[in-house]
Amino acid sequence: MGLSQKKLKSLLRYDPLTGLWRWRVDHGRWGRIKAGTIAGTVCSPYGHNSIRIDGKHYLTSRLAFFYMRGRWPRRTVDHADCDPTNERWDNLRKATHQQQQRNRRGYSKTGFKGVKEVTGGYGFSAHLVVDKKNIYLGKRDTPEEAHALYCAAARKQYGEFVRLDYGD
Repeated sequence: MGLSQKKLKSLLRYDPLTGLWRWRVDHGRWGRIKAGTIAGTVCSPYGHNSIRIDGKHYLTSRLAFFYMRGRWPRRTVDHADCDPTNERWDNLRKATHQQQQRNRRGYSKTGFKGVKEVTGGYGFSAHLVVDKKNIYLGKRDTPEEAHALYCAAARKQYGEFVRLDYGD
């Protein structure tokens, strides 16, 4: 049988305003981790936090949904600000994998998301990915102008999951 919400709440306290988890009880080998101690460690190369309960690691973002709603999210949990350590309740939202990918930080040699330099230095092209298909949006003289094309299309296509910059 899996972790119940009742057991989770008996072991841990989640503060939705700060996103912090604290142990309610002494925990760990020989009770070395004391009640009130912040719970969770970074468990992945992407910086996501997890908490180990009964030998199993749980992502804290998923635990937050279970703690607050009483059921596990069926979808991915997205961090609206792209910071996997920011577990505040107002920063977490259910998302499909595709929606989560739209909200990720982008990478480009031009410094503008959705913009590539045209081969040979003849301007900058804007591109958007929709349903795994690369859509050409047009070519402009400057990366800023091409980025404006990307931004307009991304807002329309991605809605609340749009990320227009690199989120640095």
